Amino acid sequence: MREPYGDIMRLMLTTAPHHTEIAEALRVATKRYRDAIEAVAVGLHGVGGLRAGKTVAGATTSWHASTKGSCAPVVNLR
Repeated sequence: MREPYGDIMRLMLTTAPHHTEIAEALRVATKRYRDAIEAVAVGLHGVGGLRAGKTVAGATTSWHASTKGSCAPVVNLR
C-alpha cells in the first residue's frame, strides 16, 4: 500500500495538521489499516501460522513498521 499510494499519503500527512477533514480521514484510514493487519495476525495465530514466540501484538507491530510490507519475519512459512 505504501508504494502505490505513497504520494497521496505524503500529501495527507503534510495537509492533516492544517485541515480538520483531512486529519479525520487520515485517522480513520490509519485505524482501518491497523485493524486489518491485526485481523490477519489473529487469524494466523489461530491456525499456528505465526513464528514461535511471536505474539499477535508483535506481529501486528512488525508488519505495521515494515517498510516493505514483508510478513516473512513473523509468519511460519512451512
